[in-house]
Amino acid sequence: MIQIAQFQFESQAKALVDELAKQAVSATCAMTRSVTKPARVAGVVRVAPEDFETAMQVVIDADLLPYSSWTGVACPQCHSLKTERVKTYFKHVPLPLFLLSLFALGLPLFFLRQPNHCLDCGHLW
Repeated sequence: MIQIAQFQFESQAKALVDELAKQAVSATCAMTRSVTKPARVAGVVRVAPEDFETAMQVVIDADLLPYSSWTGVACPQCHSLKTERVKTYFKHVPLPLFLLSLFALGLPLFFLRQPNHCLDCGHLW
């Protein structure tokens, strides 16, 4: 099962599961508890790998993309929606540019765009 979205409240997660059921996508709703903050409970929605593309389209249509860990941007090579933003993009920046930006401008390269990474074909753009 692939996690498609995580909500703060269980009712939000169940509403997405109901919407996915209307599209004939089997989804499960599970409650998770934060390790660092035990009082925080979240509703996690998971779908089968074969239903991922349809489920992502439902998430995009319902404007729930901020609750998903996926970007919702299709890969330009294989057109898969299993794409995510690369969190550590500083390793792709030349060291002199990084040091110039950090010390001369006082900016840790916030202006650089984080690239996307496709989990199906491995393409980075």
